[in-house]
Amino acid sequence: MNNAINKTTLENYISKDKLSYANIYDSLCNKSCEIIFASDGGFAVYEKRGDVMAISADNNETAKKVFGIVAQKHYPLVLLHRGDYSETMKKLGYRESLRCYQAVYMSHQPVEYKLNGYEIKNIPMDYYKKVRGLYSLMDNEEYIKKRIKAGMFGAFKGRKLLGIVGTHAEGTIGLLEVDRPYRKEGIGFALEAHMINEQIKKGNIAYCHVSVDNNASLALQRKLGLEISSDIVIWYEK
Repeated sequence: MNNAINKTTLENYISKDKLSYANIYDSLCNKSCEIIFASDGGFAVYEKRGDVMAISADNNETAKKVFGIVAQKHYPLVLLHRGDYSETMKKLGYRESLRCYQAVYMSHQPVEYKLNGYEIKNIPMDYYKKVRGLYSLMDNEEYIKKRIKAGMFGAFKGRKLLGIVGTHAEGTIGLLEVDRPYRKEGIGFALEAHMINEQIKKGNIAYCHVSVDNNASLALQRKLGLEISSDIVIWYEK
């Protein structure tokens, strides 16, 4: 199957659920993916920015195909759309790291937000240690430095860093954290709104992944105007 047919087949498949496949749309728009396989029953798409293999399978025949692709190369991260193939992934040497909903900002209008005694601006690299201290979900020096370089934003009161937001390598909005004494002041809302607006300016799809049991974050996404997918996506890592 040539690339043009592959792309058309993939676009037809993901058009069934634009919320659940917003990440694939974003990869296609950014020309940052390689379509390994696409059919009317699923796909295997390699996202180059994040070194992620995204897969989907609606039936056993397609599942054999996409998991065969995963087995051929040891991808560090696999993002599974649709279905629960935990046992298959376990046999391939992967462990489940996160089950989440995809939250997508479908409008092209910027999100309005207010600043209350602080400003939002790019985080310089010399704030790396403070960023690392704030972000509790990852302790990876190289990755965090790359995200700062790619363009993280902070809420600053003078030189004090109150909160942070960024994008992960594959394009999802994340790394959102507010220093505990400054929570409940709307800073998280303002930071994510700012990042959504930046994504819109760049022509990217503004979306994020929210853990299925993170009700506070799901409420924030809805307040910001994001729509939540009905299907979950599952992250696996080696």
